[in-house]
Amino acid sequence: MRQLRRTLPILCAVLAITACNRSQTPPAPDDNAIKTAIQSKLYQDATLRTRNVQVDSQQGVVTLTGTVNSDAEKSLAEQYAQVPGVKQVVDQLSVMPPDRSQAPPPAAGTQGETRQAGSMAGTAAERRTSTTATIPAGHVITVRMIDGIDSSVNRAGQTFAASVAAPVAVGNRLVIPEGADARVRLVSASSSGKFRGRAELQLELVSITVHGKTYEVRSGDYQARGASRGKRSAVAIGGGAAVGGIIGALAGGRKGAAIGAGVGAGAGTGYQVLSKGSNVKIPSETKIDFKLAAPLTVAVGL
Repeated sequence: MRQLRRTLPILCAVLAITACNRSQTPPAPDDNAIKTAIQSKLYQDATLRTRNVQVDSQQGVVTLTGTVNSDAEKSLAEQYAQVPGVKQVVDQLSVMPPDRSQAPPPAAGTQGETRQAGSMAGTAAERRTSTTATIPAGHVITVRMIDGIDSSVNRAGQTFAASVAAPVAVGNRLVIPEGADARVRLVSASSSGKFRGRAELQLELVSITVHGKTYEVRSGDYQARGASRGKRSAVAIGGGAAVGGIIGALAGGRKGAAIGAGVGAGAGTGYQVLSKGSNVKIPSETKIDFKLAAPLTVAVGL
C-alpha cells in the first residue's frame, strides 16, 4: 500500500507530461502554401524569375528542379526555399551557363540593321505573349473576409469586401499577390424556422483587383449552414404532451405548428418556440476557399 502511494504521484506526472506533449504536436505542413510562398519569392527576384526553376513540396520536404546559370543562383534559390513549414530542401538544380560561343557576329550595313529590327520585333512579340497568365479552372483561391456577413441581416445580391489571403502563382510567375482586393457576393441567405429548417449562407467570389485592374471571377459556391432546428426544438421544450405537440407540428405544417406552440407555452417551456432560431454568421477575418469555375486571365508585368 505504501509503495502504491509513492508511485501514484509519479504515474500521474508521467501521464500529464505525455498528454501535454501530444497536445503540442505541430500540425501537418501545408504543401500548397509552401509551394506558393517559394514561387512568390523566386518571382520577386529579377534574375531567378527568368530561370527554369520548378518547386515541389511533399509533407514539408521541398524539391527544387530545373536549371540555373550559376552556382550563386543555385544557392540563392535554395535560400528562397527556406519558408515557414519547410522541413528539408532537396536541391536538384542543374547549373548550365549560357553558351555564348555560338552567337553569330554582328552583320554590317543594311543586313545588320534588318537583323536588328527583326530581333527587336521578336522581343516585342515575346513580351506581348508573356504579359498575361491564366489561372486554370479548379484552382483554389483563398480570401480573408474584411466585412462580416449575417444570415439574419444581409440579403442576396449584396457584395462584401475581402482580400486574397495567399499569393497565387502560375508556374514560376506570381499572378495575384497576397493582399489583393476581392469582392464576395451573397447568393442566398435564410434563417432557420421556429421548428424546422436551418440557417444558410451561400457565397461566391465575383472579382479580384490586381495592380489597379479589376477582373471578374467565376467561382463555385461556398455554403455555410447552421444546425437543424427541428430535433433541437423538440428536445428543448420537454417531455409528455409538449413533445407530442412539437412532433405533430413538424408533421402538420402551419396548423400543427400553432397547436404545438400553444402546448409549449401552456407548459411554461415555450422559449424555443418563441425564439427566431439560430443564424449563420461569417465574421471578419474568416478565411474562405473558392474554387474557380472558369479560367482567370490576369495581366502580369515582367
